[in-house]
Amino acid sequence: MTEDNVSEARDAEEVVDQRPHWATPLVRGWMIIAAATVVVLREILGNTSNIRSMSFRDLGIAGGIVVVVAIIQIVFGTFVWMTTRFRIDDNEICIEHRFITHESDRLSLSKIQGIDVIQPFAARIVGLARLSIDVGASDSKKLEFLKRRDAYELRDLLISRAHREATEHLTGDGIGSQWWDRRSDDQEIVSITASRALIAGFLSMTFVIQAALFIASIVLSIAADQPLGIAAILAVLVSIVGVVWKQLDTAWKFALLRSPGTLKAVHGLTSLTTRTVPVRRVQAIQVSQPLLWRPFGMSRVTMTVLGGASLSDVEQSEVLLPIGNDAQVRTALDALWPGFRLDAVPLHPIPRRARWFRWFDRKIIGWGFNEEVVVTRRGLFTRRHSVVPHARSQSVGLSQGPLQRTLGLADVDVHISPGPVRVSCPHLDAMDARAFAVAQMDRTRAARTRELSNQPPLDQPSPVTLVDHEQGAGN
Repeated sequence: MTEDNVSEARDAEEVVDQRPHWATPLVRGWMIIAAATVVVLREILGNTSNIRSMSFRDLGIAGGIVVVVAIIQIVFGTFVWMTTRFRIDDNEICIEHRFITHESDRLSLSKIQGIDVIQPFAARIVGLARLSIDVGASDSKKLEFLKRRDAYELRDLLISRAHREATEHLTGDGIGSQWWDRRSDDQEIVSITASRALIAGFLSMTFVIQAALFIASIVLSIAADQPLGIAAILAVLVSIVGVVWKQLDTAWKFALLRSPGTLKAVHGLTSLTTRTVPVRRVQAIQVSQPLLWRPFGMSRVTMTVLGGASLSDVEQSEVLLPIGNDAQVRTALDALWPGFRLDAVPLHPIPRRARWFRWFDRKIIGWGFNEEVVVTRRGLFTRRHSVVPHARSQSVGLSQGPLQRTLGLADVDVHISPGPVRVSCPHLDAMDARAFAVAQMDRTRAARTRELSNQPPLDQPSPVTLVDHEQGAGN
């Protein structure tokens, strides 16, 4: 069965059985062919003093090498394509590879956590897309490449069957295009303009530092009458452009959408990516505000996802909102955790005697909690608010060094799944830290009980009483 028969198979037998698109070997191999071309040309130009002195023989050899590499890649890719099939029924998806090594991946639809549609640049040009299926703890499984329309339809089919919903066949304007992936019933929550995407690119600290060093090196080389070589200048410029491009590609045309049964994040300049946000697996979030973003009131929201460390593109899978103002941050957080307001959680400062350890940022560090979450605040140059729901905390760590014991201080860490978010607060008053650690385990048990019973939050017992211990510990 070919990809053109997906809809008929779905209607007749509720089973999809096909192989990837016939152009898959070309899309997979274009980067290998391009890399071979660059290497061959570099070798020829390196052995030639002038481009004009290149002979037809040199060009023929270069072209022959590239053609041989292309033929080998296409032949090998074709065999892989011919021996790859996937089958989707009401209970599972089976992906089979029967080339040199026989592999068969069987994924239960009930275990699917999220499905991403990724359109790399080469695939996007010819109208193809890749499905990346996240099943939690293991690496994501890929179906590459499919017609763009088939990829969108199969994504919706798998999500609906995974959630045991009635399967709806989408036609017309319900299917995403080459430039945008939006169903007719999707609701836009947050979108990012081109100007803010440019802010994310040009106001990153890495870009500013690299640009400053580049300008300083040029000034010093001119002053010393030793101009930099063209190769050195181009290498630095490529690095600087790469930093901007990475930020720009993540934030370009970003939109957070509410789709039936899930949240979707759509973004990309050259490569269009639609990520499924696994709401139930989000363990913690972090709202960070770099120094250069503060005058514009912009922040970035990242998250720790259970099993996210095994995803193929970890960095992008961690981003909930690449850049946004305060209102957009509140909207994104409310879409993830309905009713949550970060500014509604009162934060307590660390004691004055902690200045012996944190004389430069003591007033910035803070911690607090309410009946739902724990919040910590840190960061002198990049201000970070880390948030973990009580139901997602796994344990609480309390540590003291010898000098901390002398001053009556302690560090507290709320342990969660591995990821970019760290929920910790240094140099709390030792008594407050112990009281918090003991009470946090009770809050965790109560939150998990409410979550399992699907009950509204219970009234929280009186919060930990903060006692002024400054007089006895020495200021």
